[in-house]
Amino acid sequence: MSISFSWFPSRPTSKHIDQINTIKSKMKQNDNLLELGSDFRKKNTDLEKIANLEAKRDKTVLQILIQAAKLHKEYQATISPVEPHPHDSDTREQGIEVFKI
Repeated sequence: MSISFSWFPSRPTSKHIDQINTIKSKMKQNDNLLELGSDFRKKNTDLEKIANLEAKRDKTVLQILIQAAKLHKEYQATISPVEPHPHDSDTREQGIEVFKI
C-alpha cells in the first residue's frame, strides 16, 4: 500500500505551470512596485536636499550682492565731488530695501 502526499500529480500539467508562472509574474510586479516606491522616497529626499541647498545658495548670493553694493556706495563717497560718476544721478536717489527672511 502506497500513500502519496503531494499536491500535484507526478507530472505537473500545463495548467499548473501556467498558475506557477502567473504567481511568479505577480511577485515580480510587486517587487518592482516596492522598488519604485523606494526609489521615489530616495528621489523625494534628494529633491528636498537640492531645494535646501539652492535656497542657501540664493541667500548667499544675495548677501554678496548687498555687500558689494554697500562697498560700491562707500567707494563712490570717497571719490572727489569734482569727478561725477557716470551712473550717478543728481535728480534721484537709487536704493533697495532688504527684508530679512
